[in-house]
Parts: sequence; structure tokens; C-alpha cells
Amino acid sequence: MIDERLERDLERAARPAAPEVGTLVEELVRRRARRATVRRLQAGAVAIVVMVAAFGTFAVLQGRTETTVTPPASQGTPTGSGSLAAPPLRLGFPTCNVTSVPITVEGSHGFAYVATKTGDGGPCPKDGDNVVAVDVDGDGRADASAGPFGDCYVGCQAWAAPDVNGDGTSEVAVSNAGADGYGISLYAVTGGADPSIRSISVSDPQGIGFITVDPRAYDPMQFAWVDVVGRFVAAHCEVQPDGQQALVVVDGDKLADTAAVRSTVLVLHGDTATVVDASRSTVSLADAPVPGDELCGAPVFAGTPVEPST
Repeated sequence: MIDERLERDLERAARPAAPEVGTLVEELVRRRARRATVRRLQAGAVAIVVMVAAFGTFAVLQGRTETTVTPPASQGTPTGSGSLAAPPLRLGFPTCNVTSVPITVEGSHGFAYVATKTGDGGPCPKDGDNVVAVDVDGDGRADASAGPFGDCYVGCQAWAAPDVNGDGTSEVAVSNAGADGYGISLYAVTGGADPSIRSISVSDPQGIGFITVDPRAYDPMQFAWVDVVGRFVAAHCEVQPDGQQALVVVDGDKLADTAAVRSTVLVLHGDTATVVDASRSTVSLADAPVPGDELCGAPVFAGTPVEPST
């Protein structure tokens, strides 16, 4: 009997007590409430994360937009005496295709202009009259002009302002674009109480011969600026044995490894370039005086567009 009672007691101890229905329901309600609370917290956290991400993205995009559309503070374009930026040209009649280079005239800084004259309110003509003008003191008003000259269908421009004779006053080089290079015309400038600009002509009193330029181009003086296969034409300045600075115009043929060079030496006084020497030589192709990026120390192709006048 004792053994049977012990066996029954052991069996009851091994079986878990059945929970009451009310307790079970309360536990389920509590679990559901906890799960609902967790879901709400999770949803709230996700919403906060999304809002923060959206706000951050908007701020970044807004910053990028402001950076893109807001221009930097303008530094301005300097104008006036001594500046490389020329003021608008005032010639007294409408112009277009205006280009300019800075010049020095008797120690003062000014500008040289090349411009095409327009009709009364008409379009800019391709074959119109062209003028070269100088503003010797940099106030934007043309003090003197020369022209008109034509044959600028492709385009003429203020090209360089070399001091050819080394007297401290710039000459003005005007370019006329061609198929293979440029045709260059030189103009002399004077300042003082009666400023002027005049085309430079060639004088050959000794009959030496300006062998690098067609004699028909003696007035005004013209030479080419060309570097093509087999040939080149250019110019540079050299100091002569007597101390004068001279303009040397060269014309060369490129051979296999040498160049046959023809040179004409001219000394400029006022608006006249006098031929003082001419020679022929053969140099290595590496030493050939082909066109570069300067003429007598002045940069070439340096003409910059200028606001046209009305």
C-alpha cells in the first residue's frame, strides 16, 4: 500500500499543474499588449529615422543647389591706364569686331584698337571699312586713327604692340588672317599734344632690296607670319653693331634637315623703315627663325575683344 501511494504521489509530482483559465487569458493579454507596444515603438523609431534621413538629404541637396546657382562674388574687370582690359572704344561712329592690345606711349599706358565701321544700325559687315585707332592715355577715347583699310573678310585684329626700334613707344601690329597664316601691317604711334598713328612705309635708298616682301607692299609695310610645311615667314628684333635696334624680316625654305633663310634688316625712324642690310644663309632646321609667340618681346595673337561703340 505504501508503495502504491508513493507511486501515485510521484506521478502527480511529475505532471505539471494545469493553469487556471483566467490566469492564462491574463497572460495572453499581457503578451499582446507588450507586442503592440514594441511594434509602436519600432514604427516610431523607423519614422524618426526616415524623417532624419529625409531632412538630411534635403539639406544636402539644398546646399548643393545653393552652391551651384549662387555665383561667386565678382572681382570686377580693371580698366583704365595701365590695365590690360581696354575700356569700350569711342570713335564717334558705330563699330563692331573691336579688338585691342595695351600699348606704351612715351611712358604712358594706353590701348590700340582695330574695329570695323558699321552702317547706321545695320549688321556688322564682313567687307566693311576697318580702322586702327589709339588711346594714348587709357581713358577710352580714341586720340587718333588711321584707315580705312579693307581686305578683312576673314578677319583683322589688333595683333601685337612691339617696340620695334626700342625707343619706349609701342608700334602697333595689325593682322589680317589668311589661309595659312597672317599678313602683318605695322603702324607708328606718337603721343604728346598731337597724338597720331600712321602706317609705316619702307625706304630703300641704297637699293639693297627688300627681298622678303613683295615691293608692292612697301607702303604700308607688310610681311607674313607663316609656318607651314616647306616654308616660313616671320620677324624678330636684333641690336645692330651701332647700337640701334632693328627689325629683321626672314623668309625661309625648309629642306631635309636645313633651312635656306633670306633676311632683310630694317631700322625704324618715325613712320619710315629703312632697309640697311639683306643676306642669305643656310642654317640647321632646328635653328631656323620660324614664327614664335612673340615679336620683339611683345606677345602676338594678343588682341582681346572689346565692347563695340555706338
